[in-house]
Amino acid sequence: MKTDSFAIHSVSSDRALTFSGDGESWRVRLTGTGISAETAVWAGMGKGELNQFFQTLGKMQRPWATAQTWEALESECALSAKCSVLGDVTLDVTLRGNPGSAEQWMVRAGLSVEFGQLARMAAEAQRFFGDGK
Repeated sequence: MKTDSFAIHSVSSDRALTFSGDGESWRVRLTGTGISAETAVWAGMGKGELNQFFQTLGKMQRPWATAQTWEALESECALSAKCSVLGDVTLDVTLRGNPGSAEQWMVRAGLSVEFGQLARMAAEAQRFFGDGK
């Protein structure tokens, strides 16, 4: 069953990354104490790739050495997941708005996620992004 939004909550702060919307573009919002940013991401081919990013994380059985990354076609949103040898997962989020203009902006922040959350996070991403088409 498809859902209207998908959120990832930090386990060590009030930060959250929320995806919402459907169709040609969707909204990505990063919130928490001292931070609030939102941008639109053109879906295009990237929706399936973003879903695959989360599915790859959800299949991880143990900590990994190389960062897993995804970036939107027009760089409005980029994600990088890293995992320490102890299983501490950090999801680094970069949001950009108004690219190429005099008022372009960029926000970068990390979210702490538990290794055990990854499978559930992948399932929620699958419900939101579907098959990416």
